[in-house]
Amino acid sequence: MLMKKSDLRFHWASSLVQVEPDSRILEIGCGAGLLIEKMAENLESGKITAIDKSPVQIAKAAQRNASLIDVGKVQLINTDFKKYQGPENIFDRVVAFNVNLFLLHASDAMQKVRSLISSGGQFILFYQFPYTVDIAAAEPLIEQLEANRFKIIRKSIKKLDPTPAFCIVAGRNR
Repeated sequence: MLMKKSDLRFHWASSLVQVEPDSRILEIGCGAGLLIEKMAENLESGKITAIDKSPVQIAKAAQRNASLIDVGKVQLINTDFKKYQGPENIFDRVVAFNVNLFLLHASDAMQKVRSLISSGGQFILFYQFPYTVDIAAAEPLIEQLEANRFKIIRKSIKKLDPTPAFCIVAGRNR
């Protein structure tokens, strides 16, 4: 069976998140819940908390991931990240895919992410622009991350259809 373009994109993204059976994950801007579905495949005792400011997208994510919600592996919250009051220092991974909040002047949002991840946690950003880019497109984000006391663990780019996507994995730096 052939994977749809979106399935391939989220399969790739999930592999870079490196979900462990006990991972505690926050996904910012979960949309219709496709990445939740992929990440949850590796969860056992862990949990995904996913937020989105769109009630329509939260409803789609709830429908797509109903069985995961029923067993307590997924919690969906309809809120804007700026208003989210989550537990501090708890998440192993904070993930965002195509969340514009982190593209420009994102210092407040990045500091909030720092407060939510555990000392060994990671902030994983994915972007797939509607035009072709190379890994240099990640540099402004890397500069913002470093300015906000994150250390870059790795960056990668993947050729996808119709355009490439890149990923930046950052950890807390003191």
